[in-house]
Amino acid sequence: IYYVNKNSIVKHGLKPNYKVKYISNIFIGIWQQLTSKYVFYDHGFYRFTVKQNKKQITLNTWHGTPLKNIGYLKGDKPTVGYAQNFTYLISPSPFYDNVFKKAFGAADHQILKSGYPRNDSFYSQKDKKTSFFKKKNVKVALWLPTYRVSDENKLYDSKLSFPILRENNFEKLNSFLIEKNIIIILKPHPFMKIPDFIKESKNFKIISNDFMTENKLELNDLYIESDCLITDYSSVYFDYLLLDKPIIFTIEDFNEYGNKRGFVVDNPLTIMPGVKVNSFDPFINELSKIGNEVDLFIKEREKINKLANEYH
Repeated sequence: IYYVNKNSIVKHGLKPNYKVKYISNIFIGIWQQLTSKYVFYDHGFYRFTVKQNKKQITLNTWHGTPLKNIGYLKGDKPTVGYAQNFTYLISPSPFYDNVFKKAFGAADHQILKSGYPRNDSFYSQKDKKTSFFKKKNVKVALWLPTYRVSDENKLYDSKLSFPILRENNFEKLNSFLIEKNIIIILKPHPFMKIPDFIKESKNFKIISNDFMTENKLELNDLYIESDCLITDYSSVYFDYLLLDKPIIFTIEDFNEYGNKRGFVVDNPLTIMPGVKVNSFDPFINELSKIGNEVDLFIKEREKINKLANEYH
């Protein structure tokens, strides 16, 4: 039974079948959560499930290996302790066992040392789809920035709305991409607003969650067909490490972001295995290296991948 927003059911045409039943009624949803043997969730916390039904198994899969602070680490003060809301919590490594225990107050017996099931597709050839954006002799850079400002969700982790790009350099980027035969696929965070001057073009694609659903694409499909990742403080790069491809980190607002949101380690730069750029010219310079297949961070990625993804 899949509990989902009614608008999503209508928008994406989700049809019940013998395997999956979709519900959107909040009262039916609560009843199903209280009476189901197993409950899985990856975001937020359901504060009545474990406490009310001792026989129920509730699994918190979470939605990414954290670099930025979460839970108690960012100062949350829930009315009910986080660890009371799940039987088990998935972790990808011993290092993150400890991070999750601090962030959610979890005990050792609640940590499920499995890695993330979503990444199993990296190891299964039959699950790999044909390339959607990748063309012959074209390099693909996948850009996955985290949100910085979200008025809708009252999140203000930085004054900067979008990294690196400005109205006076966006056209220069487009010209550069055409010259170097590089395509950027920008997939913004759902909370994020894209500045008006950033427009889709032949070599700069902007895709949404709806686009992904309509074309039956998973994020892992884009990971697999891309040649490098562009990100910042998003957890996506930990999954991407499993593919051992170059990563460009845009850290223009590193100090401000760290002061406002904070990170799970004292010096996050030490676990970000890739080149760090904080302005436009170094950014396109590093992109040109990707086009020339220059990779100077192989050993560093291997080290951090072992630290963050031991259970894979």
